[in-house]
Amino acid sequence: MFLTGDEFRENENFCFAFRFFPRQNRRIIHDVKKHYFYIQEQINKQHFDDLKNYTSTAIQSIEDNYAKYNTGNLVIDSFITNYDNIATKNNIAFYVRLNVDFNRVPTNDYDLCIILGNLLDNCIAACIKCNNSRYINISIETTDNDKFVIHCENRSPVIDSTARQHSIDHGFGLSNISHTVEKNNGFFVYQQKNDIFYTDIMIPIIDESKRVFKSVNHISVHPSSHISRHTDIPVPPGRGRQ
Repeated sequence: MFLTGDEFRENENFCFAFRFFPRQNRRIIHDVKKHYFYIQEQINKQHFDDLKNYTSTAIQSIEDNYAKYNTGNLVIDSFITNYDNIATKNNIAFYVRLNVDFNRVPTNDYDLCIILGNLLDNCIAACIKCNNSRYINISIETTDNDKFVIHCENRSPVIDSTARQHSIDHGFGLSNISHTVEKNNGFFVYQQKNDIFYTDIMIPIIDESKRVFKSVNHISVHPSSHISRHTDIPVPPGRGRQ
């Protein structure tokens, strides 16, 4: 079985969340005992300057690998933490707003990896091409009106005809996001204004067990809709049908 380029990228994103992040934590835990032995030996020998340098290095290592974001959703936490580190190393300001109930995220982990992986890959790649004022601003939330919403904006160079390869790579990522969002009955829009690239994703929370408002009926919408083939009529909690 051979994977296409797009399929390979999707599998690569999926594997990252469930291999890289736990592996980093296991590595730190495995080495803790060795660190304690070394620290004890340095204290016994009163090598306090060496100990100070050693502990500073150890603290930095933990900060580099620790989950800075803890929503309870492994995909969100691992991807946002990792890309925050990548942004820092590339002098890109990384602003994050998370308001996520992990029990209400409507996508499976595989699809969420595709969405966040391609989205943040594009953001980093675009920012690196900018000379100054690099930034990424991303917000992810599960809303009270049963929507899973991602909004992102980032600096991006104005693409001209000489930047064809960048445009093609960017296009693959957007295509993967679009396909995955539509598969989950959501919509995906993006636009570039001057040197800022804007992305908005909305996926409805359809699963009754995850909804704040429970549906009592379904009505059809126009087939051209990018949101869903069915729209739920909400009933506030505690109220039944009249």
